[in-house]
Parts: sequence; structure tokens; C-alpha cells
Amino acid sequence: MNLALGVAVNSQPRSEAYWRWKHLHNPFGKSIMLLAWRDDELVGFRALLRWRLKSQGKTINAVRAVDTVTHPDYQGQGIFSRLTLAALEECKRQDVCLVWNTPNQNSRAAYLKLGWRSQGKINMVIKPLHPLGMLVGIWGHCFGQVRSDSPAPSHTLQPNDVRDLHRPTSDGLQSEIGERYYQWRYCEVPHLQYFFYRDGDWAFIYRMNTRLGMRECVLSEILSTQPRDDTAGCSAALRGLTRTLSADYLVLAKQVQERCLAAGVWIGLGKMELIANWLIDAEPTTSSFSFSTGDLEVF
Repeated sequence: MNLALGVAVNSQPRSEAYWRWKHLHNPFGKSIMLLAWRDDELVGFRALLRWRLKSQGKTINAVRAVDTVTHPDYQGQGIFSRLTLAALEECKRQDVCLVWNTPNQNSRAAYLKLGWRSQGKINMVIKPLHPLGMLVGIWGHCFGQVRSDSPAPSHTLQPNDVRDLHRPTSDGLQSEIGERYYQWRYCEVPHLQYFFYRDGDWAFIYRMNTRLGMRECVLSEILSTQPRDDTAGCSAALRGLTRTLSADYLVLAKQVQERCLAAGVWIGLGKMELIANWLIDAEPTTSSFSFSTGDLEVF
């Protein structure tokens, strides 16, 4: 399929292992996937990733509009729109209430024409830990100097680590997740390694990355044993985590993890727009979404 659709075979995120993990092994269910053919040639692909949300004690069956590809020779012929509309009809047959995603600027207008509506923007923020290290990293990147790898954190995430933990409560729509989700999302994902840090009632799932020569820590999950909003405890635990890291900065989605922002200075990195299409008349009284960084990255 990669060859037919003009996708680089050696592109790591589109490896066979990654696609199987994402679309076949998802604990929410196998993705809804449609193919477009012209005679015997594969010319288009559309995938909707299964997801479940919860709001006011109710479960909402949802999907995420993720992967879509049109063969370069057939672009501009409406294949994207026809595949997406067909996928929406299949969603209705399967009692899917909601389709959501975070589009790029190239696809945003097309989704809005097909019935999606903006749900607001998610702020991405960073917390500088070592400003000098950030400057050294950028300088080396600009001049082709490879920075030495930082030492790996000591504790790789294990499924048992999150057994007594959960995301703090939120007023918005949240992902309905459990232990199996954490295992699939953070322990089984190909090509990426996630780490775990705990301090009392608070814990963090994170991964290390290099961006523009800088050592980045992506704070994917903030978890607690208690549903209460304990900003002081969370901030103290975050300070403990930063003392163990060799990262130049932290990055996270501000939305549901705002309770951590009391710990030091955070700088706006940019915003991603979230759009949604309610297929069944089940839209809750709140239309706000509360996603963790881990809900948004990778997919």
C-alpha cells in the first residue's frame, strides 16, 4: 500500500508494526478503514481510529479522523471527500456519535465543508529547564554539530505502574481509559519508549526527544491516586521529576494539565485546533474537550 500511495517505505511512523498497533490492536476496537480503487490500482485510503469519550457519566462512542492518503496522480478528483463521506455513513451504521481530529491547515477547510465545527484551540506550552542547554542545542543544530545523547531515565514504564492511578477529573469530555489503554498506548507503541516517575499521590508518564538540537521531555500523562485538584502536590512532584532529567525543557498540552503550570515559568509554544462532527443528536451540554498530551501526540 505504501508503494501504491507514494509513501516512503522507510518512513518509520508508517511501518507495518506501527499501522498494526494503531489500527488493529487499539483497545477501543479496530479502525474503520476504506480503500478507493481505479480499475486494479489503489488510489485512496481513509482511516478513522476508534475512541471512547465520557461526559457526565455517559460513554460516547467516537472515532478520530487520522490517516488519509490519495495517490498523487489522482489528487483533486474528490477522492478524499467521497471516502470521508462514505466513512461517516459507516460510522452512523455502527452507532458512532462523534468524529474529532486536529487537522493541519491543508485539510482544515475540507473538513469544515463536510460538516466539522471548530471546538476551540489547545495550547501547547513549554517549561525551560536549562536555557543555556537550549541555546547550545540550537547552535549545534544550525551548524551541523551532533549533540551527545542524554542518559536515559532509570524507570521505563511498566503496566503495573499505573494500576492505582487515574487522570484527575475534568468538566470537559475526556477519554474513557483504563489499564489496558495505558499498556497499549505507552508500553506497546513501536519505535517510542516511555518512562515513569512517581512522587506520592502524583505520577508522570513521559518520553525523551531531540528537537532542533534541544533535549525535550514530552509530558504525556499527569496521573494521581486522588480525583481532587491538588495543585501544590502536583507542582511539587513535577519539581521532583525535573531534578532527575537531563532535558532542556518540558512540553505539554495546557488544557487538562493546567494544574501543573503553577510550577515555574511556562511559555506558549503554539496552538492546535480541535474540530468535531456530531453524527447523532447526542451532543452533551458541554462541548469542551479535555485531552492529555498523550491523547494528541503520535496519532
